[in-house]
Amino acid sequence: MDDPIYKIELDESAREQETHVQKDNILQEVQNLQQNIRDSNYQAFQKTTYWHQQTTATDDIKQENLQKEMLDCLSRIEDKLTQIINLFEKS
Repeated sequence: MDDPIYKIELDESAREQETHVQKDNILQEVQNLQQNIRDSNYQAFQKTTYWHQQTTATDDIKQENLQKEMLDCLSRIEDKLTQIINLFEKS
């Protein structure tokens, strides 16, 4: 039983059984997903707003704040570019 070849065979057999169990688990998960999809009551996601619906006041405020941040960032970039241009012109 101390034969290294016998030990390698046992290790390979254990790995094969493990991969077989993993494949069975994956197949079971796929079957469960297919069954859920076929169920008319199963909802994968729920759409909360549609393209034609108006945004709320809080969404407008969030967008406005985001736009202000973007504008500030663009202004800083423009200032840096102006400084770089001035440095090139002085050279």
